[in-house]
Amino acid sequence: MASFYYLSLFFAFGFFLQKRLNAKNTTKLLSLLNHFILYISLPSLIFVHIIKLQLNNSLLVPFFSAWGVFFFSSLVIIAFVKFFNYSKEIAIALILSVALSNSSFLGFPLTLSFFGSEGLKFAIIYDQLGSFLILSTLGLFLLALQSEAKFSFKRVIIKVLTFPSFIALVAAFWLRGVEFNSLFLDTLEFLGSLLTIVAFLVIGLSLKLKIAKEHRAIFIFALALKLFITPLSLFLFFKSLDLNSLATKVSVFEAAMAPMITSSMLAILSTRPKYITYFNDKKRVQMQGRFSQD
Repeated sequence: MASFYYLSLFFAFGFFLQKRLNAKNTTKLLSLLNHFILYISLPSLIFVHIIKLQLNNSLLVPFFSAWGVFFFSSLVIIAFVKFFNYSKEIAIALILSVALSNSSFLGFPLTLSFFGSEGLKFAIIYDQLGSFLILSTLGLFLLALQSEAKFSFKRVIIKVLTFPSFIALVAAFWLRGVEFNSLFLDTLEFLGSLLTIVAFLVIGLSLKLKIAKEHRAIFIFALALKLFITPLSLFLFFKSLDLNSLATKVSVFEAAMAPMITSSMLAILSTRPKYITYFNDKKRVQMQGRFSQD
């Protein structure tokens, strides 16, 4: 827990920098830090932990949890939208911003702080084979549905296969059992360890909250579903099956993470609903970093 309090200092420092820097310099700094996370720190962290991973059935828990959370949240959102007669645009925007978790950018540092490196392997599976894969398939399909554009299966495959973290995941699984130079692994471990510090710095730099009165009901519903109802439902599901392993704890923990930044930014760019920006204001650079292949 002590490490979490130290991370709070970096969050506070990032928030302080946001107030001191002008918008142009803040954007440049965010772009630099985000690219470091997405292309260096995150792949390094994934590779060095997956390479040591012992395969067992417990890894299925975060995988099915991530997909289950997405479908559960989506069904609740659809029911909410139908009951209050909101538009299809709002439904898709809420699904993209609420049904997917910020399971790597925020989830990895917090998982390390609360569960250590042993818990991180479950967070990696939840993120890469859950959140990221869902965004790259069903997420892009929803965006195409919203814009009435043609869904490109080829484009989805290219996005998945060229994403740095997914490349690191596949490479690590493929090279399991290979002996690597200790200096090489130590270097990757150091680069991966910087994710925690840089991520909280970026969050502090990006945080901004504005809530218009006409959107407060949707905002409250979205946060209640994302941060309380969904993780509680997953917890009760595991409880009913008498499951209380580290894998289940990390899965519930990841389900309670804030909305995924990338999917929310895609919702903003495709539908431009104002309420989505309450979760992710000033983080457009995140989307640009992760989907720069377009």
